Amino acid sequence: MRAALVAVYVLHSTGVYSARALRLRATTLRGIGVVAVDEEFPLPPGPLEGGAEPLTAAMTARLEEAGARAGGCELVLTPAVPPGTEGPWRRWRAR
Repeated sequence: MRAALVAVYVLHSTGVYSARALRLRATTLRGIGVVAVDEEFPLPPGPLEGGAEPLTAAMTARLEEAGARAGGCELVLTPAVPPGTEGPWRRWRAR
């Protein structure tokens, strides 16, 4: 979570773009690697460091709803890229 939020901060502070959400993609580690969750979670208002806990809680709850556990999945967090943004950062991912 912290690595993804650092990426959001760096992209914003350098003027590349301002992310408003993080995308969580969770793929199970057993079987054929089923995608359990693939959705965006909005960043809470306020400082980024204050948003880590609520985001983690929301993502954990969504994983549980999908019948998955964080320890049993590959978790990929990606800063959501605003529509129309161009450049190599469209594919940046934190693992």
